[in-house]
Amino acid sequence: MELSIIEKYLAFVEELRKRYDHIGEVIIRDVVHPEEINRALGNYYTVSSGLLAEGRRKKIESSDFELEYLQWYDEKFEEAKKEVISDYSGAKGSVKPSVKEFETRLRIKNRKEYNEYQRKKILLYAEVRHYDQLDFRINAYGTILETISKNMRSELFALSVQTRANKDEEPTPEVVSRRRTAKQ
Repeated sequence: MELSIIEKYLAFVEELRKRYDHIGEVIIRDVVHPEEINRALGNYYTVSSGLLAEGRRKKIESSDFELEYLQWYDEKFEEAKKEVISDYSGAKGSVKPSVKEFETRLRIKNRKEYNEYQRKKILLYAEVRHYDQLDFRINAYGTILETISKNMRSELFALSVQTRANKDEEPTPEVVSRRRTAKQ
């Protein structure tokens, strides 16, 4: 049995989640390690570029599908128009069919194909929107990584300055006596 449009979309989302979720795993046991931040920053460009390329590819696929659909629709519309006009040929007076009648005939006579096109159109639209949202989120993630990295550098620098300052302090008599006791 063929998957429903929702099942296809969920499968698409799950595949993307499996492929890209690892980039957000910076925090391990509630601790952010500098090497993890550096790894995430190093991978950010590659992941961002990959998502961007995939998103653009999906938009091109969607546009190409739209062209295919419009060609199919135009052909079926002309066929439906000819049929409806021939149905009206015996009518007296100036009764003319409306465009709505042509479109309705097209959908009735081509129900299966029309519904397949509409489902695919809906799915492609949802996938393109998903990539747009991922692009937005990955950009926000990059900003967060940069902020964490800058904060971490500031903290490490402050610790380094503090350590150097502590080394330069004159030892108190209490510290000197502890050092002597420890050496003995």
